Amino acid sequence: HPAHPAHPAPVCGSGLSCITHPVFQPPGIATSLILSQLSASDTPSRPAGAIRYGAHTDYTGFTILYPDPVVGGLQVQQPSGEWEQVDAVPGALFVNAGDLISVWTNERWRSPPHRVVNPPEPLPGEKAPARLSMVFFTGPADDTVVEALPGCHGPGRPKRFSPISAREHLMAKLAVSCTFSRRTRALD
Repeated sequence: HPAHPAHPAPVCGSGLSCITHPVFQPPGIATSLILSQLSASDTPSRPAGAIRYGAHTDYTGFTILYPDPVVGGLQVQQPSGEWEQVDAVPGALFVNAGDLISVWTNERWRSPPHRVVNPPEPLPGEKAPARLSMVFFTGPADDTVVEALPGCHGPGRPKRFSPISAREHLMAKLAVSCTFSRRTRALD
């Protein structure tokens, strides 16, 4: 599949050398699996196209998503700022680079902003389908220091990020997310 403008290839100039770094091999990687089922009755007050999960980037490593091929709703923000619907291909997975991949690759692979919107309203007399998706998050061990890997920086391409531990990065992202969430709920 060709490179997407939000995360150009190749990574670090030569194949996958930057993402086969030993911190992505057991033991010690942080992973989580989320199975999300949303029935039609879970969002009765939200109209078609309403934001179901707001704009964000994924915080750590790669995110692997098995999307619902019928309901959909995933949108990716293009560099222009426009939101583009991402159509599911039956049997295919989406692989998204998280924020720490951007740090390791010095933004050769970027963590694209994305969101989920409600599906179109069903036709009269039809029932809205339930949505089922599965998300697998990967990331390095908490004590891994993340910085641009060799080959991803040098003359003419300085490091764009300071070294940071995976835990420090995650805690900073969660602190911002929780603050935003509390403010949003206060406005409701």
